[in-house]
Amino acid sequence: GYTKDDALRKAKDICASVRDESGWWTYPITVSIGVATYPDDATGLEGLVAAAEEANARAKSQGKNTVCG
Repeated sequence: GYTKDDALRKAKDICASVRDESGWWTYPITVSIGVATYPDDATGLEGLVAAAEEANARAKSQGKNTVCG
């Protein structure tokens, strides 16, 4: 199975890919990603979505191209 650390690493890879692939564009883009995992962060769908949204809000508050879990 996969761990939260695996998910965080994949999210960081996604951030790097988006940044690198759009770097030559007139308006390059970056993403911020919030990661939540079952059952570490929540055991139900609503709780999991809320935990991911909270993590995403933390990522956005820390700046661009960021991952939080």
